[in-house]
Amino acid sequence: MIDDFVKLLAFSGLVGGGYLILKGQEKNRDLKKTQVRQPVAENNTGLGAILGLFGALIGENAGSTGGARATPFSGSSSAATGGVKQLLDLIAIPESGGDYNRIYAGISRADYPKKPLTQMTVGEVLDWQDSIDSKYNSEAAGRYQIMEDTLRGLGLPRRMKFDAAGQDKAAMILLERRGLKKYKRGQISAEQFALNLAKEWAGLPVPFKTKGAKKTVMPGESYYAAFNGNRAGISVDSVMSAIANI
Repeated sequence: MIDDFVKLLAFSGLVGGGYLILKGQEKNRDLKKTQVRQPVAENNTGLGAILGLFGALIGENAGSTGGARATPFSGSSSAATGGVKQLLDLIAIPESGGDYNRIYAGISRADYPKKPLTQMTVGEVLDWQDSIDSKYNSEAAGRYQIMEDTLRGLGLPRRMKFDAAGQDKAAMILLERRGLKKYKRGQISAEQFALNLAKEWAGLPVPFKTKGAKKTVMPGESYYAAFNGNRAGISVDSVMSAIANI
């Protein structure tokens, strides 16, 4: 585990960089995720502790908050409990390393928002994302690296805080859209739910061979493989284990 974290720290600046999108494809939710990923150390036991340590290690990265110190990551998600919380924590590993203030790394510091994301409202985040939309391929923001079009389509009040609770709520809506209730009711399989999640978050792997957004992808690969070197940052086993605990 120590060796894994040493390797992880070597490229932690590359993790959670946000989604890249191909211009002209912003209206397609599944085709706009093209983030370059790096593998992330993970362990199915003691996940919260691992996330907490990782979050503390990257929390001092000023690049994630536009010059302000990142909010320390506690290793928990305020909008969920039990297995759903574990799943959200797992998703956060390749997306942002658990940092609620993470901003896509390709954005120039001069174009960062004036304050940390967790101190902004949803409306302020949307306005900021819209203001840089023409300059960058991605304006992904927060623990779950949510794009402007995605955030705008969630129906959240503009005055709602984009703090930890607000971001977790947004992620919960995305989980529901991708079949959380259907899985819990036995209407879709765990594997189908995992595939649905991989279509939402590019850092997650597909559980079986399937036609991806760009090419046929194998188990363990990102659904968005072949988009700018995109790859999954966690294993299929870790995803399936988290889903099984819901």
